[in-house]
Amino acid sequence: MTKAGARILVVDDEKEILRALQRNLSAHGYEIFTAKSGEEALEEIANHRPDLMLLDLGLPGLSRPRRVQEGAGGVQSAHHCALSQGYRAR
Repeated sequence: MTKAGARILVVDDEKEILRALQRNLSAHGYEIFTAKSGEEALEEIANHRPDLMLLDLGLPGLSRPRRVQEGAGGVQSAHHCALSQGYRAR
C-alpha cells in the first residue's frame, strides 16, 4: 500500500494530540479521521474502514480496548498501533 490515500484513524481524548497527529500525518499525504472515544472509534471504523488505527490505551471510559480492536476486525488487512503515555509520580 502506498501512503497516498491511506486512511488513518486516530483515537484519543486529548484534543491537542488529535490535532497534532492530524496535522502532521495529513501533511504527509494521509487521510485522517479522528475519534475522542471508543464509541466514536467504532463509528469511524464502520464509516471509513481505516487502513491503520492509532489507539490511546489509556482512553477514559474504554474499559476494554479490545472491543475497539475487535470492531476493526472487519477491516481487511487492518493494522493497529496502540499509544500509551506513562506518568511519573512527583
